[in-house]
Amino acid sequence: MNRRALLKAAPALALAGAVPAGAEDETPVAALFREWKRLNADVWSADKADDNDAFERAHDARWVHEQILMHEPSRCERDVLLKIAAWTDTGEADLEVGNPHLATVWAELRAMFGAPT
Repeated sequence: MNRRALLKAAPALALAGAVPAGAEDETPVAALFREWKRLNADVWSADKADDNDAFERAHDARWVHEQILMHEPSRCERDVLLKIAAWTDTGEADLEVGNPHLATVWAELRAMFGAPT
């Protein structure tokens, strides 16, 4: 497959999960999410170790990073999903009604899909 054919097929391959890692441009939200995953691993590691001091430090660092992540404008639907994944700790926490960060996320999503506000 030549380069032109690969680029032409990239959208379909991406949907199938067949595009190699790093083949598409990483958005700022995706980069922040990658760092969030590292910080989140620190939180879970400290929790498993039952180290309250390390847990509090890791939790505080993750919280500060989450604020930065949530304020970065989403460029695509995937960015919105990454924000939801981070904010809910990939399903370990709830989507709180009235949370100002989530109001921003939902507004971004509605704008992307042309839904009424």
